[in-house]
Amino acid sequence: MMSLTGHAGPRVGAIAPLGTRTHLPRTKRASSQHDHDDAEHRATAQAWADDLVRALDKCDRLDATMVGLVYVGGLTHSLVAQRLALPLDQVNTGIARAMQCIGQSLTGGGTALALRPTTGTVLE
Repeated sequence: MMSLTGHAGPRVGAIAPLGTRTHLPRTKRASSQHDHDDAEHRATAQAWADDLVRALDKCDRLDATMVGLVYVGGLTHSLVAQRLALPLDQVNTGIARAMQCIGQSLTGGGTALALRPTTGTVLE
């Protein structure tokens, strides 16, 4: 094997090529842990989404629609007002009311939640 310096043979401290015995256990452990982390993340995200849908079902239908357009659809409050042909004040109030309803449903009446638009990430 030719090294980077032009000398034949393996260099001291050289990294073994992929697929050699020294790399298989480390790669397998990392991949297995990564798969576990991905599965755990998907399960947590799905549980959160299910809880959020149940919380939205408890809110006023129009308020829930406004929240969906902003936080899932990525629309601004102004665009929601235009799309629903409502005054901006009514949209702002409806979204605030829905967020309070969601927060109470998810926290059992405790702290209100703040969600980041389009991601659904909790900002507490």
